Amino acid sequence: MAPLPLICRFLLDAQDEFVRTLDHVPNPGRGGPWGKLNASGWVAAHLAFSQDNWINVLAAGGEHTPWVADWSARQREATLAHPIETAFDEARAAFVDVAAITARNLEGWDAAALDAPITTVRGTVKRGYLVARACAHAFVHMGELSVIASLAGAGDARLPGGLAHTRETAEEHDAGLPVIARLLLDGYDEVARVTPVLSAPARMGAFERLNPGTFTVAHIAEHEDRVWNVSAQGRPRDAWMESAHVSTGDPRSAPAFDDALAAAMRVRATAQPCIESLRAADLGTILDVRGGSAVGTELARSVAHCFVHAGELMAVASLFGAADLGQPGMLAHVAEA
Repeated sequence: MAPLPLICRFLLDAQDEFVRTLDHVPNPGRGGPWGKLNASGWVAAHLAFSQDNWINVLAAGGEHTPWVADWSARQREATLAHPIETAFDEARAAFVDVAAITARNLEGWDAAALDAPITTVRGTVKRGYLVARACAHAFVHMGELSVIASLAGAGDARLPGGLAHTRETAEEHDAGLPVIARLLLDGYDEVARVTPVLSAPARMGAFERLNPGTFTVAHIAEHEDRVWNVSAQGRPRDAWMESAHVSTGDPRSAPAFDDALAAAMRVRATAQPCIESLRAADLGTILDVRGGSAVGTELARSVAHCFVHAGELMAVASLFGAADLGQPGMLAHVAEA
């Protein structure tokens, strides 16, 4: 049997990491909402419903699982004054059920299947778009759950995790820019979309247990610079990044926000042309990161990293009154395919 397309294996990883992130939330974070954040049980149910709808119903032509159908009906009747209560354990079990059905559906999809048009209430998209959206959506909400877990006293969830299914990059048949690379460009857009809504307290770290927004922005840029500018292109490391100390494992810091944002823009300007030049044949090329890792694997990791931290930034912004942006937004680069 031919290996699954990379974007399908990435969704399998997203499912595994979402369950791991749910399990990382300690009991104090498994009850009602924390301030303006969603309750973690609601997040689990919301993701179960969304993925069931996009993948198992729309993309695969099946029916909603009974628990999801019942939760969705009750959700439509809820109001701000009378929200529905969603038990964490029930919602987690429902997502696990949905994930198992998704995994079976993905087994039959090759590149041609991902190219098939699917009619949705918002228009016609390719099946691959729905898979990509499910991936981005899961990692965004992992970022939100990581904030809830931190507020509840948990340590670092080490997201996006091992990504075991995408660690080995098999042959792809994308004629143009691979879907996973397009999704990374959408991840860059999502980070850029959320940074303007960070208030001064959200930027500089008013909560001791949470990363300052400015650290997170700089940390994203540091990762992308190291992989796509230094390793992939042989460029020197961004000079500001050398002194910012925002790599994985560095102590939490709060560099000047404008400097962090400027660094992120510089890094993207030099990384994006490299990413846009990639083709299927390049996905197996080994980069000098993590002891040697394939381009396809690093694309998946960068996508997960960007969307996780975009979700984290939105959650921190929400704590200080920012309106929800509805993440992820339209995946314009994936949709262009």
